[in-house]
Amino acid sequence: MPHKRTAPITCKYSKSEQLYLILHCKQAQSGTPGTKMEHNITTSGDGSSTLQLTRFNETYHSRNGAYTEASHIYIACGLDYLFKNGLAADARQASAGINVYDIGLGTALNCILAWCWQQHLIRCGKPYPQIAYYGIEKYPIPPQEALQLNYPQVIARHLENLT
Repeated sequence: MPHKRTAPITCKYSKSEQLYLILHCKQAQSGTPGTKMEHNITTSGDGSSTLQLTRFNETYHSRNGAYTEASHIYIACGLDYLFKNGLAADARQASAGINVYDIGLGTALNCILAWCWQQHLIRCGKPYPQIAYYGIEKYPIPPQEALQLNYPQVIARHLENLT
């Protein structure tokens, strides 16, 4: 029988507004960067957005797919695996919590997917962890640029496959 818990505070904002708020908070908390890392928004192999650093010709995510990489490595082999197998301290207890420290928050895709994963568990009536997510980024992207990333649309297409 799943543990009964009070659901986290529901968000009154649209998905694009949530993305803006997440990245705006990230930018405010990271301070003023010393130099700007020049980049362009590009589309990865699965159709999701990523950033390509112009100086190094490197992308923030796999060229095969930003969403695919984050959902497989970070959610399936990370949070979901740790939680289902009880490897996170007291993960399956009613007071469970997972602390995530993300050094190099980038586009915040991992942070967004962590929230989506948790919300999916809640909607399915499954046990879920409380997540405290801490991220820092030396080169934050401006909120207006974050709104150009297609994460809300890509995540909406795959939401039921997060676990």
